[in-house]
Amino acid sequence: MGRSGYRYLLVGFNFWLAILSGGCTAPTISTSDSGDVTAPVIITGPILTPNTNPEVPLAALLELESDEPTRVSLAVGNDTASWRIEFDDLSSVHFLTVLGFRPDKTHTIEVTVRDAAGNGTNHPVPLEFVTGPVPYGFPPIQMKLIRPDLKEKGLTFFDCTPRSWGTGKNPAASFLVAVNVKGEVVWYYHASTSQYSFGDARRLANGNIGFTSLRNTFTEMDMLGNVVRAFHADKNKSPVSGSISIPIDAIHHEVFEMPSGNLLLLGTELRTFDNFPSRYGPAAPTETAQVVGDVIMEIDGDGNTINSWNMLDILDPYRVMDGSLRPYWNRYYGQVVRDWSHGNSIIYDEQDDALIYSSRHQDAVVKFSRQTGELIWILAPHVLWKAPQHQFLLNPTNFTRWNYHQHAPMITPERNILLFDNGNFMFAPSDPVLPEKRTYSRAVEYAIDEKTMEVTQIWDYGSPFSANELIYTNFLGDADLLPETGNVSITFGRILYYANGQPANKQFARIIEVTRTTPSIKVSDLTVGDDDPAVPLQWEVYRSEHFPDIYPFGARTFE
Repeated sequence: MGRSGYRYLLVGFNFWLAILSGGCTAPTISTSDSGDVTAPVIITGPILTPNTNPEVPLAALLELESDEPTRVSLAVGNDTASWRIEFDDLSSVHFLTVLGFRPDKTHTIEVTVRDAAGNGTNHPVPLEFVTGPVPYGFPPIQMKLIRPDLKEKGLTFFDCTPRSWGTGKNPAASFLVAVNVKGEVVWYYHASTSQYSFGDARRLANGNIGFTSLRNTFTEMDMLGNVVRAFHADKNKSPVSGSISIPIDAIHHEVFEMPSGNLLLLGTELRTFDNFPSRYGPAAPTETAQVVGDVIMEIDGDGNTINSWNMLDILDPYRVMDGSLRPYWNRYYGQVVRDWSHGNSIIYDEQDDALIYSSRHQDAVVKFSRQTGELIWILAPHVLWKAPQHQFLLNPTNFTRWNYHQHAPMITPERNILLFDNGNFMFAPSDPVLPEKRTYSRAVEYAIDEKTMEVTQIWDYGSPFSANELIYTNFLGDADLLPETGNVSITFGRILYYANGQPANKQFARIIEVTRTTPSIKVSDLTVGDDDPAVPLQWEVYRSEHFPDIYPFGARTFE
């Protein structure tokens, strides 16, 4: 029997099978001008099944089989939007993850298969997928598109955590959320128990999501919310099932994936120091203190330790800055301790085989060799540094101010450092303390010359010189360079004051995209939370990330 005859036999079989089973009619078959069948045949399916994990409800699984290797495309629509998904996989059997549904909508999905030559078959009956509304306690999200022509395409992905419940109900522990350029929710993970309270969350090289939580856990999950692997600090007595123990006190703030696939963890250790300052100032009385310092650990994918670096050995443990005496870790350690460094970021510089570490309570960004642990430079106010660290201080050439309590440094293509400068009090111990309503947070970019040991501020947004609105977030925050437009996405993670010193009614977050120009142009402004005192929940965002597409690879979305 020839190829065309075989196709007609399959069509007839599927037609009568559909009738006998009460299914839909047979697929539409494309033919050539001569009347020969040239398009592939759908043998079984398509079958669309909701995601079995209720914590990721805007997802489904699609199954179908064709008589020859094909690629699948989907035309998806609801009453307000439509888009297309093109899958790359060329196969006769398909098990596909369908992402990007909107909440509280009825979606129709038209399925098409095409062979390697581009001949296509459309399944004649659209599938239907109904999603429920977002759960109680989901944060209000509002997007203002100011210059849509300048906006980076893709998705904004962020964590969001309530600071207080207000009503006594327990709506959620936290959420991970992805929104499109219009601010529409296209994916979310609802941590419906207190197991997760998110810190840094990001997409890993394999397309999964990795996140820190509860100061002692790093979890990797796929886009359906299924845990792939997890690591926990050995002080964690109730880890996720199957989690790998890491010989470190805590896992906090950020886990950075290296090009090798190894992970850099931010952890802690506890040491006893005699003659430790009991308060700020050169004449402060001393005491014996339990001091928490950061430990950076490199592990492989199985949790084996490759290397580690102790910041209490690399920096001066007796340098006490604003925050160094605070009780952040008291509850975790079960005693009175000093939060000397409070690291919040660690990244890898592949070109120099070096690590760049951000210490909030030292007001310092520090670069050191991965091989030797030797300092390369320190970006920080020039106060209270002693030998040998002081020789590594970068000297400013033109500054509006130093970085204070900063977050999330990243390396730009020009090898500059872009970071979020919280600006807490704009204060070093020898400086006058400014009230919070006179401070402001900003994104700032520094060019560093390692030969001359000079640092030059080349761009910022959020200062009186670069923005018509001043915003202050006393902790949390992020600044990311976007890959296509070169814009900067700035996360003001916990806003206390805004609009030139006016107090916010309650805590909320904003993710603002601006051009990396002088002056900058505000492109979009996304608010997470509600500045209404009558709304019980207050929201914070630790960081945000940019996704070019909801699919990391293997498929593309066209809207």
